[in-house]
Amino acid sequence: LLDSTTATRFLLTSRVPCGLLDEVRVVVGPLSPAASDGPAVQLLVDCVARFGVTDVDRARAREICQELDGLPLAIELAAAQLRHLSLEDLAVRLDRRFDLLVDPQHDRHPSLTAVLDSTWSSISGDERELLCQLAASPSPLALDDLIEIMDVPEHRTIAVLGRLVDCSLLTRPVRPDGTYAMLETVREYARKDDVDRAHERRDRLADWCLERVGSEIVAHSFDFGLVRWCRTHEAVLDSSEAHLTTDRPRDAALLVSAQGLTLHVDDGSRAANVLGRLDRHLDSVDDPGLRARLHITGTFGAMAVRNPSLMASHAEAAVREARRAGDPAALSIGLVLESWSFIRHPVQAIALVTEAAQVANSSDDGRSFDLAEGYRAWHLAMMRHYDQAIEVAREVLERSPVDAGYDTACAVAALASCLAPNDPATALEVFDRHLAGSDFAAMMANRLLLASIHAASGKVVPSTRIITSTCRRLESAGQHAFPDALVPVALLAAALGDEQRARFYVSAVRRSDRRTQSLQITCLYQQLRSRFSDADDTSHDSSNSDDVAVEAL
Repeated sequence: LLDSTTATRFLLTSRVPCGLLDEVRVVVGPLSPAASDGPAVQLLVDCVARFGVTDVDRARAREICQELDGLPLAIELAAAQLRHLSLEDLAVRLDRRFDLLVDPQHDRHPSLTAVLDSTWSSISGDERELLCQLAASPSPLALDDLIEIMDVPEHRTIAVLGRLVDCSLLTRPVRPDGTYAMLETVREYARKDDVDRAHERRDRLADWCLERVGSEIVAHSFDFGLVRWCRTHEAVLDSSEAHLTTDRPRDAALLVSAQGLTLHVDDGSRAANVLGRLDRHLDSVDDPGLRARLHITGTFGAMAVRNPSLMASHAEAAVREARRAGDPAALSIGLVLESWSFIRHPVQAIALVTEAAQVANSSDDGRSFDLAEGYRAWHLAMMRHYDQAIEVAREVLERSPVDAGYDTACAVAALASCLAPNDPATALEVFDRHLAGSDFAAMMANRLLLASIHAASGKVVPSTRIITSTCRRLESAGQHAFPDALVPVALLAAALGDEQRARFYVSAVRRSDRRTQSLQITCLYQQLRSRFSDADDTSHDSSNSDDVAVEAL
């Protein structure tokens, strides 16, 4: 027909591209199951109407359509079951979808299994191998992940991925993380076909995670690149940890210990999840070096969930176990973290970070030394020795590259906090040069620090936008940002010339039942208190912190 006609067009549907000359491919995805009045639910409603069923709970139908990935065939086969099952009975049995979704009266595709069997038989062994390995992962993986896991030449992995996308067994990456996802129906089919190798698949994933996080405590405590990897692979890490816990408890504990800094920059939800499992790992390992690392992770996590007593107990235990192990890196880091519990007692805190610096220096550990010095700057600021704190922080920055990790970032935050109230322009320059775009900058304390820098410059829009978004993010994690969020509000009021309102918010922080939750905000608050020494004489009633928070927002 193409040879004997002109301007002829054909509309074809196929599970795989036809590969014809000049064909234009239009990907037809599943129906959207997102809304109760959307196309997936409407298809289900229309199909069951043919069987005389007219009373359909659309909210429950939407959940069923979501579980079925919005696949039209799966929805039609499910609708056929509603001749004799309720929506509830169908929904609770979808984990056995391949046994359930059968309709001999369907003219072309009598079962979901039959369709997938046909597709499965058409793909090669290499394609099945990669698909089954991806199905073993609890979350989508990116190209680089799959290249590392499969351990075959890169070009082969890329070619296999292309064929699987063509067969609609994987979706082409459209998200910024570049991950390849599969429909849950395809995942369940692949796992069902590969059940004999399920343990081997999970071993491979776990070994990949272990190789990726490594065993170096310096990387675990300072490397923001590792933080980013852990944050994008949370589900894989959790699954691998659970898989290793019984047979390889040491490896499981190592996976947890590698996530210390990741928890520190968390908003609290992830940290709470890991902290809930930490004691089990501490009970399963005897090695004091590994126990010290687990306690370091516990200290980081306790800081993220704002639990001072838990933070103190983990930090003390980390130092104790590190001394037993003779591990200078763990000891130096543990001493710094223990100093967190002495924020209100800076002389003791200085003693701890001084010992940490000595331990790091004696073992030629420059990064741990800079971490200790960065926190010495913090504790000097807590003693109101701001000029000395600025000097110490600048010395750390002179030794370290711009793109360094947590060791340098701490000194940057200390420097910016000391500068912000009186020299916000320099504070912003320091923040932008060293922290902008980093995971450390995304922490609640550093978000509010950035808001404070803008506020001290009188920049209303950026400061209030950051304050509001930070409060909402913490609320979604089951926490709140008060009284910390009142400090940048006070700075903004002062910068705009409203000293009475600035005093009001400073007084509100002073009278709050809860102390400020970070070094950054405490440092800023102290400087505001010094400026408004009569803040407690405010004419406003600031005894109700909830009312103050509402007015501030």
